[in-house]
Amino acid sequence: FLMPVIQMVAKDTAIALKYMHSKRIIHCDIKPENILFATEENKSCKVIDFGCSCYVGKLMYTYIQSRYYRAPEVVFGFEYGPEIDVWSLACVLCEMVTGQPIFPAEDESELMQMFVEILGLPPKSLIRSAPRAPIYFDSNGNLIQKPNSRGKIRVPSSVTISQATRIKDPLLLSLLEGCFKWVPSERLTAETFLQ
Repeated sequence: FLMPVIQMVAKDTAIALKYMHSKRIIHCDIKPENILFATEENKSCKVIDFGCSCYVGKLMYTYIQSRYYRAPEVVFGFEYGPEIDVWSLACVLCEMVTGQPIFPAEDESELMQMFVEILGLPPKSLIRSAPRAPIYFDSNGNLIQKPNSRGKIRVPSSVTISQATRIKDPLLLSLLEGCFKWVPSERLTAETFLQ
């Protein structure tokens, strides 16, 4: 997509998320299929499909978000909040720029390995408290590395967001880095995303 279209999708989706989050609604499935162009000229878009949505504090499902757009706290088995929608939006923007998902994992184990490959290891406190951490990390907090079906092994901190996406624009990279934070409270909110 051309950058003006990407900017429009980013802005309109963030506006929708800001509104949802102000009403304490988590969409839980932000992905390209759930962001539709509202006009033939691609001048605006809307967010659809609230089938997995829930209210903050009244989580309905533990298995949510399409895998390529799933936030780390969901993979770790933590209780989640509106921050997962911002993570997913950043994944969508990467895909709009490159034509490929940034985290095209075969399963959740590879998804965690891809996160670590690009973002580095999560904070030890996160690993210690995560219900599902033993699936992905050993007792010392080291990533359990296993090859995917093609034999690829992911190495922690070996790829930058820029390398993974071929994005060179420093402002866009800064925005994505603000969305791709391990700790949800450190992530951009929909409101700060808009700023």
